[in-house]
Amino acid sequence: MYTPGDLLRIHGENDEDWYAEVLEQTGDDIEVCYLRPTTEQNGLIWRFTDDASIVGEESVREHVRVHPMTRKTVVAAWKHFGFVVDIHNFAREEDFNAGRVLLNLEHMDDDSGDEKDDYDYTDGWVVPDDVADEPFTIADPTKLDPAAAAWVRETHDAVNKYNTWNPTDRSGIGIKHFVDNLARRASNDTNNRRWSKRMREIDFKVPPTS
Repeated sequence: MYTPGDLLRIHGENDEDWYAEVLEQTGDDIEVCYLRPTTEQNGLIWRFTDDASIVGEESVREHVRVHPMTRKTVVAAWKHFGFVVDIHNFAREEDFNAGRVLLNLEHMDDDSGDEKDDYDYTDGWVVPDDVADEPFTIADPTKLDPAAAAWVRETHDAVNKYNTWNPTDRSGIGIKHFVDNLARRASNDTNNRRWSKRMREIDFKVPPTS
């Protein structure tokens, strides 16, 4: 079973190793995006292509699962295949270690878990999650003043339109998977909190527009 975000080493032309990220699997066909060398830094910088390709399972030489998908697991998975990763660029580990290629690794450091936000909680407008009295719920535009109701309807309409969006390019597919996974985690967390307070679940994917 191949899931979006997993990495593959693929049997390419002339018995070469090709590397790719899984976008989706349908039956025996795996939709992937290949990692290819560019012309930058003497051809030592690698990036993903913009187009998706179909690969058969018989062409997969090695499969690395990336779960859960975090910065740390992605970096570790590519390291398994001998790559160093910054935000957008990839390089072979031997080229990076030999100083033949430069990468910006400043933003790829492991999360410390101690980050602080910059919100001002003193005015009572922004409430920290850990002191919020009730789980998040969907705003009902029929119970708001006209200006607030218009904003809520616009936001809910955008959510409903997003649900029918089916991107075909790698960038769009990646964004869709990321947002869907983020929304699923947030929805599960919120509904778990609602259950703990004996409140019914909410389907956050279909907010009301009227």
